Amino acid sequence: MYTAGGMQVTIAALSDYSQKALTWIIDNDVLQLKAKRNSALVRVLQADGVDSREQMARLINTLSSFTKGRQYFTAHLRLFLTCVVPVLRGRRLPTSTQEQLIATLQKTSVRQSCQKELLQCGMLEWVVNFLEGRTTPYATEYACSLAINLSLNPASHSTQLRFADSLAAAACNVLSRDTHGSACSIYNSLVLVWLSCGRVRLRARETRLLDALRTRNLKKICPLCDLHIPYLLAVIAGEILSNSRCCIADTVLLRCNDNVRCTW
Repeated sequence: MYTAGGMQVTIAALSDYSQKALTWIIDNDVLQLKAKRNSALVRVLQADGVDSREQMARLINTLSSFTKGRQYFTAHLRLFLTCVVPVLRGRRLPTSTQEQLIATLQKTSVRQSCQKELLQCGMLEWVVNFLEGRTTPYATEYACSLAINLSLNPASHSTQLRFADSLAAAACNVLSRDTHGSACSIYNSLVLVWLSCGRVRLRARETRLLDALRTRNLKKICPLCDLHIPYLLAVIAGEILSNSRCCIADTVLLRCNDNVRCTW
């Protein structure tokens, strides 16, 4: 049922139909969020069924791509996060399921109420640790966007100071990727946001973040990096005051645009 529900919403060629399907799912509370602990969301995500969990993850990722969907989840925010976050953090999930859940949290994290709850859950520390490891391009993009959203919240500043070296290590790992393209705007925006933390900026040489940026700058194969990296180097050098609220080119909210769809 959840596979069919998600597919109804993601028929991009029929936007009116998609909106009707979305409205029907929310109005009829298909996920049974009003039932709280007995909700379908909780029962499916926390069960042992790999396929059903995968389809539920895809469905909530799809719903969170729409404003109405995000409003639906934030109306039941505590239940939603206490279900999704432990599953993401505590289980060995198939890569595709993990990707869908990270994307879901990124899209809902544009709201400050959600950011605060995620910060209290320790999700900034988790996503930083996640970015230090080997990740797929899809997961990396959404994890970086999630990290940006959380890092822009003032409540995260003390965490950034405590984990400054980990932020730099995660940034270095992301920058070490050989892939270039539109995602570079997100990667470089993440570095700029974290450079607003004085400890990250001052320790850029010791943490090798400066070296990572210089190496990427020397490649000269990506127009976005050719534009962004000199600016980031100037921020580290103190020639430009970093402003964590000014991303370099694209705002990360593009990752949460109502036109975003997950792949079925």
